[in-house]
Amino acid sequence: MRTRSLIVGLTFLGMGPVLLSAQPPIVNIDAIANCATDSSNAVEVTIPAGTWLVRQIDTSGGGDFTAWSPWADTTNCSGDTCETGWIMGTNIMAPDVPHADFGTYDPYATEELAFENDAGEISITLASEQTVKFWIQDTPCTDNRGGISLEITESVPAMPSGWLMLLVAVLLLVGSLYLRRRTAS
Repeated sequence: MRTRSLIVGLTFLGMGPVLLSAQPPIVNIDAIANCATDSSNAVEVTIPAGTWLVRQIDTSGGGDFTAWSPWADTTNCSGDTCETGWIMGTNIMAPDVPHADFGTYDPYATEELAFENDAGEISITLASEQTVKFWIQDTPCTDNRGGISLEITESVPAMPSGWLMLLVAVLLLVGSLYLRRRTAS
């Protein structure tokens, strides 16, 4: 009984389980098919209003891609970094999001090294449901390799401060004592 009232109380105060709306799918951006100097070949995803975290993921995270390369070959490597190689740069745009570029363009010897060193994320806030465009900006695109995979998750509101949680605990304790005395008499 006490556990139930605690869960219900915390849920009503926005501190308990949070039901998120349906998540958009993982977005896979092919370095050839979704490449252009503008958003003309972008992957378009309709996302509900809210604040969302867009995070680059690799194949172990459920994506089709780990990194992309704007070059046909990896060349002139010195250790992990190269003159031409694998990178993580990605573009995003929506009515509420001006054209943004995230991830980096430092070339690495392998897809895995690019991901380990430069995978990025960006937070976007949409005032209403919108079509968000994701693409790789490059020209020419025909010599590209790989792609970028993104995971989009809804940001969870921050936990209330400690004093508020203490106040809630005291109120719940007083409420449960009141109910116990009421049912005992």
